[in-house]
Amino acid sequence: MRKLGIALGLLVLAACGPVDRWSSRVEDPGLPPILPDHLLRKPADFRLYDAPTRKEFFLYFYADEEIEEDIVAVIDYSTPEGVRRPRFATREEHFYALDIFQADWRARGDAEKLRYFNERHMVETRRKEGLLDHKIEYKEREIRHLEEKIHAMEADLGSRKDTGAFAAGDEKLGLAPTEAVEAELKRTQRKLVVAQAQLYVLEYRRSLRDLADARGSGVFVTERINVSDLLGEGPEREAFVTQLTRKVAPAAWERPEARVGLSGGDLVVTQTRDVIVRTRDYVNRLRSEARAKLQSSAR
Repeated sequence: MRKLGIALGLLVLAACGPVDRWSSRVEDPGLPPILPDHLLRKPADFRLYDAPTRKEFFLYFYADEEIEEDIVAVIDYSTPEGVRRPRFATREEHFYALDIFQADWRARGDAEKLRYFNERHMVETRRKEGLLDHKIEYKEREIRHLEEKIHAMEADLGSRKDTGAFAAGDEKLGLAPTEAVEAELKRTQRKLVVAQAQLYVLEYRRSLRDLADARGSGVFVTERINVSDLLGEGPEREAFVTQLTRKVAPAAWERPEARVGLSGGDLVVTQTRDVIVRTRDYVNRLRSEARAKLQSSAR
């Protein structure tokens, strides 16, 4: 009887013991998803067909503004043709593919390796040049934000000095002490100086790029772009054109064939096709910013 009681006690303790509550919650993800279309538009950096597994592997060195990763994709030729599409590799396929890619690379000659690295350098250079316009736009926004912040702090300090109030801050109004505001003002001014220097460097690099584009571009065409909703009166109209030529491919307007001017509410541009596309993008960006300001003021 005593042994039976001990056995029952052990069963009760086992039932009260720790239970694996997580393994059952981990679902099998199945096969990785199909590759997105924008990745498929880019040629794979390396591709190999592996006969033993009947799979073709693709290695992409993916990079954008925020992400830089090595991606392995695969086509499984053992699957039915109707559902056979490039997909992300599983974990096992990823490491298996990297092994065969490395073995293939080691077997290549020096001339082929040098050609590959030269091509990669050209691709990376074009990618960085393509991001210059976006970087300049973001940097200009940062500078405007810093200038507005400095203006607000200077106005705050000036008001305190004129009225002799809130020197020690005000907890109810959320006002920091004057010393803290002055220290933050100096930090913000330093940030503004650095941001302006960064903008000058970016604009210099863009000028070099645009000069190369202008020298190597083809036929000039003339297009009219409606800008009536963006134009002011008198001097503001001329300032619009001046600002455009400074912001959009500055070096490209130095060519004798290039023309830009206003006719009524239209911007008449004689330029290469790539510069006209950039001009349209610039006009659309100004229009979006004006619309955003109008909506903000309406609130």
